[in-house]
Amino acid sequence: MEILDLWNQAEYALSASLEVSLGKPVLKATKGKGTIAFKVNGRTLSFNLLVLPQVTRNMLPFLSQLSEANKAAQGKDLFILSKMIYSKIGSSLMEAGINFLDSSGNVYINSNQVSLLQLGQSSLSS
Repeated sequence: MEILDLWNQAEYALSASLEVSLGKPVLKATKGKGTIAFKVNGRTLSFNLLVLPQVTRNMLPFLSQLSEANKAAQGKDLFILSKMIYSKIGSSLMEAGINFLDSSGNVYINSNQVSLLQLGQSSLSS
């Protein structure tokens, strides 16, 4: 799935459940990683982006280390965009301070400017 298609599906699910619009992202990404910037409530947020088809428990230690390294080297938090992030995995990502959004509208964004949380959403049927 293309990054913008995944973003649009996630944004649609999120706006349907929380009435929040993330707006069109500014992407600088190749091969599933790069940077992403988008607006929430008129505030622009910028993150290091990692696109994954799914996040599994086995990936959590690596993602935590990657998040810490990104923040230390570039001063930006990690943002995972994924087709599906299950609630338990989402809770673990939150504990590690990793922001995420999936195509079902599960989201965790915690920055100095905005906090947004929703877990437990199932995929939307077409």
